[in-house]
Amino acid sequence: MFSKTIIQNLLFKQCRSHLKKLSNTEQKEEILTALEAWESENIKDFILSIVENLSFPDRNQLLKELTTIGRIDFPDHPIYIYTTSDIERIARLKSCSKEPMTVEWLRSELKSGDVFYDIGANVGAYTLIASYFLKGQGAVYAFEPNYLNFSQLCKNIVFNHFETDIIPLQVSLCQQTELNYLHYQNLEEGGALHSFSRTIDYKADKFLPQLSLGMIGLSLNDVCRIKGTQFPSLIKLDVDGLEYDILLGADKVLSHQNLRSILIEINEDLSKEAQDIIDLLHQKGFFPKEKHQLFKSLYNYIFYRGEIQQSVPVQLSDIPLASVRDPNWLS
Repeated sequence: MFSKTIIQNLLFKQCRSHLKKLSNTEQKEEILTALEAWESENIKDFILSIVENLSFPDRNQLLKELTTIGRIDFPDHPIYIYTTSDIERIARLKSCSKEPMTVEWLRSELKSGDVFYDIGANVGAYTLIASYFLKGQGAVYAFEPNYLNFSQLCKNIVFNHFETDIIPLQVSLCQQTELNYLHYQNLEEGGALHSFSRTIDYKADKFLPQLSLGMIGLSLNDVCRIKGTQFPSLIKLDVDGLEYDILLGADKVLSHQNLRSILIEINEDLSKEAQDIIDLLHQKGFFPKEKHQLFKSLYNYIFYRGEIQQSVPVQLSDIPLASVRDPNWLS
């Protein structure tokens, strides 16, 4: 269904128009094609009746909006995102195919009243899915430092009417609160692989940033000291290489009784850091139950508090592989 905002804007523009009939047949066909993405015939007829009274510039603006919105591959409920870049169209619309295990983890673990931290939210696909599962009975904090992604994230929240349930935060998380630079590997909406405070990527390779912008970095401990902030029940942590640093600045959050489970992206090629993450979480009472392969040595690990009682940390090689992502997920 169309967003309330678009419908309201169209009604407002109708009042300003000169009741001109739509005479450009080619443009009308383009708008009709765009409307095929929407499910209700009644809505299509209603919108088209308004479109016929729009001025030429207003119709062009409508066409632009309609063709930059797509539905993500979430089967439970229609969720839409703005798709102004190739990355958004190719990857973000297929977030459920990309990480089916993440969606199932959210589906099975989120409960009424929970607080979910999506750290590295990008344009918000999993943020929106989590909010849908909570059905207004909980809160989602979406952390995304990239200014391009953050803008899209906010628009996607509003478009899907989750503005009362999701708190978007444009901040880098780090080990210790500081003012530093976010280094951009690309300048495209939906892009990833950026890094705060260092020009090192998730493979530990140095990169030359396309842009570096100063911004505040906060530790998770300091975030939770801010008045009104709720401690998380679940955390998804995917920041392309800075996961360990963020955990080092989160000891009070990790020790809090509310936190039950953590999903974290780990690069097993960096075996020492991977084991350091497992050891650190073990000290806080979290144990890895399973891992899901994303790409080559890149995995999503799922940790639960007190899932396994043992005195020594689990070794990297002992964690069971639960699933492998379909290599054809983009096809």
